[in-house]
Amino acid sequence: MLLVHPLRLSALYWVYFCLFFFAFYKQKNTDLNYSKPVGVRQRVGAFFIDFAVVLSAIVPLITLPILLVEGQSTGAFEWSFIRQFGRPTDVAVILPSVLLMFIALFCYFYLQAKNNRATLGQYILAYKIIAGEGGSPNYFLRTFLSYIGLCVWPISLFFALKRQDKKFWWDSKSRTAAVRAIS
Repeated sequence: MLLVHPLRLSALYWVYFCLFFFAFYKQKNTDLNYSKPVGVRQRVGAFFIDFAVVLSAIVPLITLPILLVEGQSTGAFEWSFIRQFGRPTDVAVILPSVLLMFIALFCYFYLQAKNNRATLGQYILAYKIIAGEGGSPNYFLRTFLSYIGLCVWPISLFFALKRQDKKFWWDSKSRTAAVRAIS
């Protein structure tokens, strides 16, 4: 029988309560300020806040199968383990977990933008992603290209810092813009 310490269980409930809150929090209508561009530091800071939110929600889900497989191999379930060797089942369990994490991040950023909502990081740092000029925005492309931009982040930051409007290259390609929110 799997016994969980009450403090660990309450912490897990707290994480999921916060996740539910962050996913469905009511945003007040804000005016947008087009006069000053959103800074690169502000956007990077919002990304790190959002990344922490998504990871705090998904890590308990993706580590549980890993712990269960390890418990099945050793005969005893432990909340943490250390070993200095690999097993053939490691790749089969860890790879889907990492893929699930990337899918969760993608869905978080895509769905918030598509539903015209600021992510939690954007909300805290007072800006929002909106439709830009030149046609209807493509939020799926925006999220996909921002993943590529994250892989080459020094280049993406360099080009965004050189621009006067501080736009990242994926904003232009997906016809979106980051605009300051005034509460």
